[in-house]
Amino acid sequence: MNDIEIKSVEDARKYREELAARRPEDDPGLAKWRTSKRYILLLLLVVFFLIYYLISVNIEVLSLPGLNVTVGVSKI
Repeated sequence: MNDIEIKSVEDARKYREELAARRPEDDPGLAKWRTSKRYILLLLLVVFFLIYYLISVNIEVLSLPGLNVTVGVSKI
């Protein structure tokens, strides 16, 4: 990185104006990160919903008093 030497108030004022003039939201690298962040958050939302749904179904199955399964047997 560039080392910045601020020796006077005028140097600090110039540096602050340079920072204010930069627009980081126009940076293409930042746009890629924002897009990837959005997709990752969406993926996490889907994964957490699936986990919630599967836990809910599992609780319903475990709360059943019993499960009767009939199997058809063919006569030979």
